[in-house]
Amino acid sequence: MPQSRCGETCICGTKDWWMGQVIHCGGAAQDPKIHNLSQIADVDSGVIRWVNADLVTHVTPDC
Repeated sequence: MPQSRCGETCICGTKDWWMGQVIHCGGAAQDPKIHNLSQIADVDSGVIRWVNADLVTHVTPDC
């Protein structure tokens, strides 16, 4: 699972994947440096979703 940061473009999902841009990264309660939830905007539809970090499969920095 790659670590994503705000502003990066990422691929989410496995079978029905979609591409989005990270707009917010949320930290875990026990360790705020670990991002377990991210708010990602779908680049095709514009829908903003909360995504578990386990669903992010690829990160494309500075896209």
